[in-house]
Amino acid sequence: MNTVSLLVEDHDFARWFVRTTLGDLARPQARDHHLRETLLRYLVSGRSLRAVADELHVAPNTVTYRVKQAEQLLPDRSTDDPLDLMVALCIALDLPEVLSEDAVSP
Repeated sequence: MNTVSLLVEDHDFARWFVRTTLGDLARPQARDHHLRETLLRYLVSGRSLRAVADELHVAPNTVTYRVKQAEQLLPDRSTDDPLDLMVALCIALDLPEVLSEDAVSP
């Protein structure tokens, strides 16, 4: 069990939070998984392209491209609170079932 699982007791609320915070980045496609993972690592690393590139074994340009793609999928206000964004990304990566198409409002 990980920290995210401990924090997410209400899966309906978690689904709503992730989908509201991430917008189109909450789509369940594999490509979007890579964008979410890259964006989270980028934010956690203090926005270090080199650190993320080394961690993911990709070129820094790839990290830049993925971060820009991810940011374009986010709702406008999602970058207002980086903690909410990071929590939503963690939930989406650790509990992918919240990305199911049948979103529920709290």
